[in-house]
Amino acid sequence: MSYEHLNSFERKAIYYRFNSGESCRSIGKLLNRHHTTIMREVKRNKPPYYDYFDEAAHEKAMERRKVSRHARKRNNKALYELVLSKIAMGWSPDAIAGRLKKDNPSDELMHVSHETIYQWVIKDFKAGGELYKDLAKRHKKDVNNVNMAIYVGKLRIE
Repeated sequence: MSYEHLNSFERKAIYYRFNSGESCRSIGKLLNRHHTTIMREVKRNKPPYYDYFDEAAHEKAMERRKVSRHARKRNNKALYELVLSKIAMGWSPDAIAGRLKKDNPSDELMHVSHETIYQWVIKDFKAGGELYKDLAKRHKKDVNNVNMAIYVGKLRIE
């Protein structure tokens, strides 16, 4: 099942029906969406002390769409520099991600996944950088064993 973002028409329907007291399940059935999609939309875009407003919600959604989570993490200079320094020290992306979560449990801005770190390395590589050379290598080829053959009985298996 492919995912489609809510459009302004659907947000308008949520605005009228949610503010009139209708449940998220019935709105979801009407729009042919899962009820959690409706709940998430309202929770994400409803001001704390006001009703859900469709036009403001649509504007917020369009702004969020412009800047992905990956880009927000990359723009955090302190996080990015820390990750680069750990890679230069030979740390693996898994170790970096785990250490950041352990050292900064309450600071979401200092959390990053190992996959995001790999994406940064790939982007750097495509731009001509050499960050990939500092990655911890797990599967080094053993030069002495490359041409080694296994003998089973009288058969040679390579």
